[in-house]
Amino acid sequence: MSEIMETVSTNYDLDITNTSNYRDGTILFTTSGKKLLKKITFSPDRILFIHKAKEHLNSKRFTNIDRYCVTKEGSPFFNFEEHNYTVTEMVDGRECNFDSRPDLNSAVGMLATMHNATKGFVPEKDVFAKSELGKLPGNFHKRLSDMKKMKKFAIKARGSFDYLFLDWIDYFYNLG
Repeated sequence: MSEIMETVSTNYDLDITNTSNYRDGTILFTTSGKKLLKKITFSPDRILFIHKAKEHLNSKRFTNIDRYCVTKEGSPFFNFEEHNYTVTEMVDGRECNFDSRPDLNSAVGMLATMHNATKGFVPEKDVFAKSELGKLPGNFHKRLSDMKKMKKFAIKARGSFDYLFLDWIDYFYNLG
């Protein structure tokens, strides 16, 4: 077993039987189910903020979220070779199909439920809450640049969502 898997096994008291690369993480097959190990680029304070937000959502009965597994010490992450990592329960599912009205309705309903569950969340004083104060002009320019890239991708892809996107992209780009 590699050094990082030994670290995971020790920090989370997991018996890892196998691993498999998956997108930007690693699936851990353990005797207590599948887990997902991911390298996180956020600071420890940001990870703690996200963890507190997820725990708040869970306490408000919004359970459709990938909560962090905590280490034996109660931390939602661990550090290995100067990088932070998280472990979550692996959720088997599929991506939303934007061509499917039922999928879209389900996604919109779930998003509304999640937003309602955020009510009352106040981060603790010692937890980092990301501030976007003063960053709006730069963020706007970045999003407009992203829209140009997405338009080029949609021109090549040409699925039904791409056609709909292409019908509206110029209007919203000019609005931006």
